[in-house]
This record gives sequence, C-alpha cells and structure tokens, in this order.
Amino acid sequence: MNNLTIEKINQETDTTLIKITAASSLIVGIQYFYIGSDDGFSEEIERIEHYLKNFKQDCYIEVGKKKGKYATGFSLEFLKARFNGSLDIEVDLEIDNRHKNIKRYKKNELNRCICYVETHLIALEEFVKELSLLPSAEVGTIIKLNKEDFHF
Repeated sequence: MNNLTIEKINQETDTTLIKITAASSLIVGIQYFYIGSDDGFSEEIERIEHYLKNFKQDCYIEVGKKKGKYATGFSLEFLKARFNGSLDIEVDLEIDNRHKNIKRYKKNELNRCICYVETHLIALEEFVKELSLLPSAEVGTIIKLNKEDFHF
C-alpha cells in the first residue's frame, strides 16, 4: 500500500491543479494543490534529482507555504537511503479546513497528515522523470511512485 500518487486534475493559463495521495500501511492522505508557473516546482524537482546522485543524506523539499496565511502546502523529506537502495519518504500534507463550518475546528486551524512511504531509488528515479513532465502532461495524467509490479 506504500505509494505516492500525483494526478493532474486541471490546467489553466499559469496554474495547475494537482491531487496528491500519500498512502502508508496505516493511513491515506489526500490533498488538492495548485502549482503556479513561478512557484519553484521545477527547482524542487532538481533538488530530488540531486538527491538521487547523493542519496547518503536527507533531502527536504516544500511546495507552497506550510505556515502563515497562504494557500496550503506540502513537503517531502527523502531520508538517507539504506544499503539495498530502499528509502523512506516523509510526506507532510497540510489540509486547510478553514472553509468548513464545524464547531470543533478553530477559526484558522490547518490540519496535517504525515506519513512515511517506503520506496526504492530505482522507483524514485522513474517517478521524478515523470514528475518533470507534469506541467506539459494532459489533464488526467496520474504519476505513481511505486508501480503495481514493484516489490521490496
């Protein structure tokens, strides 16, 4: 069940709506997120590519702003790979519930879903290649980190 899936939902002139689904053996988190043409998405992909060349240290990326009065954000922390090439990715999704009219939620409360997704360097390399093509991909494109036939 370990997987990270990104789906292109909609494309406008300079923004793209994506759906991020992170699944571990214990939880599934889903977040919808807009990426703009100037938000640094391609720079974050480059940081992951650099990690793939030097996977003996952690790599942290953040898309959007996770703090303050901004749109929701998410982060991925690629932990140091193990000797067999497997690694864990900490996925941190920020869920904005401020629009919900539920008394339990505080007025400006943002909820988080944090889980760890296990993968392999080979799968991550393929995922990053596909992810770099996302801005020009057709609406409905789905990118999966761990393909169905991939086993640890």
